[in-house]
Amino acid sequence: MLFSAVDHEQKLRDEFLKYPAEDYKDPEKDAYTDKFMLVCGMYFAASISYYYMALEGFVNLIYHAFLRDEFSDRELNLEQRLDLEQKIRLMPRLCCGFKNRHIDRKSDIFKNFKRLKNYRNKIFHSKIEDALKRMTFYENSFFYTCDMEKNQEHRFPSRKINLKIEDVLTVKSIVDKIVKEILSIMKEESRILTDQFIMKTVNVPFWKKETGKIALGNP
Repeated sequence: MLFSAVDHEQKLRDEFLKYPAEDYKDPEKDAYTDKFMLVCGMYFAASISYYYMALEGFVNLIYHAFLRDEFSDRELNLEQRLDLEQKIRLMPRLCCGFKNRHIDRKSDIFKNFKRLKNYRNKIFHSKIEDALKRMTFYENSFFYTCDMEKNQEHRFPSRKINLKIEDVLTVKSIVDKIVKEILSIMKEESRILTDQFIMKTVNVPFWKKETGKIALGNP
């Protein structure tokens, strides 16, 4: 995925740089280069989004497998009601299989999640004071940030063109650390089940007990 993103990004830059800056006043060339401006950085941004969603998917599977009976009422709909940070913070309290019932706010899990969240917000959300200078819109599963001022020295969306493969690798490293830290606070039995059936299988096996409770693994 990363190598594909690098290849696509380089092709977009090469295509954009075919045209000298003085030609941007030509309406046809301006419209043509705008197409490339809007997607430059998209592949790296998509890769970063993928890792963020992979972490959320991992956390959701933990909830699906280990949610305590008293919180399993469908009307609570915790998966939809809680955001990712709340799910991580409340995971030991709402799910069984953890060594303790709480996660210290000063733990490495939250330190790394804060880094991940700041990274994500830096890329996808404009600052309030910049609201009148840039426009962010969502289309086909991607966020785009466009500068509203047409006359500027560089034409690329400021938050996308600066993304590099190193940024993607940094986010991947942060997500890997968070997953390892979550595994480290689980009891041995639940950690082994998670490692075997969630971390190392393509299709995560669940089955229903006679009591109606969903269980992870094979019966």
